[in-house]
Amino acid sequence: MEESISPASIALMACFCLVSLGTLLFLFQRHIGGTPLLNFEPRRRVPWGPAMAAVAMLFPISGIIVALSNSSPPVEEQTIVDVHTPEVSEEVTEELAAEDAEEPTKFVAKILATIVMMIGFVIVLGLFLHSALGADAHDLGLPTSKEQLLGDIGLGIVACLAAML
Repeated sequence: MEESISPASIALMACFCLVSLGTLLFLFQRHIGGTPLLNFEPRRRVPWGPAMAAVAMLFPISGIIVALSNSSPPVEEQTIVDVHTPEVSEEVTEELAAEDAEEPTKFVAKILATIVMMIGFVIVLGLFLHSALGADAHDLGLPTSKEQLLGDIGLGIVACLAAML
């Protein structure tokens, strides 16, 4: 049985494509006009070196390696069903449907666990950099004022819209 895309979904995708295209055109006009896309902000050097950056990348890289090593291609099971016994085929169909229903739940649980792990890693790494190396919020790229926070959120929205297409 084929699933069709609803007209509302198609309209929503078309709107996002148009908004994304409009954002890209706006940014391109700014670029051609000589206006910088991002204002230059002078910063001091961070209090850690490339070795610390390599250590920070070990956790995400190991997570990717573990995820790739745990994923195996799906094995399709063939079920032999006797045409003369409809009870067996209904039982088999119900079991397969129950297994298929569990898959999205497991997938979502894995995604949520990964998100929580990554957020925890970022927090622990930030606390380590602050306590061991004296990094402040500015060094970690965190906003230091309400205006900077709102500006960063605006940049994130524009970047998301531009990348959506």
